[in-house]
Amino acid sequence: MLDGQAKTSCKDSKDEYFDSLADFFSSPEAKLERVNCLCGSPNSHSFFVKQPDNTFISECNDCHLVYNSCQPTQETLDIFYKQSASLEKWADIKEDPKEITKQYEKYKGVIHFILEHAEIQSVLDLGAGNGYFLDFLVKAKPDIRAVGTEIHPQSLEYARTKGLTIVEGTIAQVQNAQFDMITLFGVLEHLKNPQAEVEQIKKRLRPGGYFCGVVPNIKAIV
Repeated sequence: MLDGQAKTSCKDSKDEYFDSLADFFSSPEAKLERVNCLCGSPNSHSFFVKQPDNTFISECNDCHLVYNSCQPTQETLDIFYKQSASLEKWADIKEDPKEITKQYEKYKGVIHFILEHAEIQSVLDLGAGNGYFLDFLVKAKPDIRAVGTEIHPQSLEYARTKGLTIVEGTIAQVQNAQFDMITLFGVLEHLKNPQAEVEQIKKRLRPGGYFCGVVPNIKAIV
């Protein structure tokens, strides 16, 4: 009975999160703009539109990248990721025991890869959220140098309560050091300029280092 109640509670929390997400991005506070594909082409066609949160999933006619062609401005993103009630709800959801189990399933392949490669002695996780990837990693390899970044205050607090080294900000705020591996789990697709982020990552990777980036796959949507 308790397990059923926990499932209902988590589902209700997620429903509340997605409702608050739609409310934020359909509010006057949210400023949106039409954008070209990352390749620079203005030629695209939308094949999925969701209102009222102004989602326009489009495919570039030139390079065939699938992207949201109606995006929040950088100012709106700053408000959303640093101040919105939606992100506070999301941070709380990620502390649910069942969500923690799901997080481990998502990260375990990368953790096993790190354990199998002794040359990986330092890892930088960008957009670390509540810190579960680094938490699982440090428990599996206690001697590793693990650093994360996070801009959302509540997620940052959750991560630091796990005893992790988390820098408030982005890769620009990380001390001038190189890492054997840099990871981004579901981060690149949230950035206005992912190419610039990748260039910064290249500078922070040691020669021969590893980069792990996870982004949505449109072909996996069912």
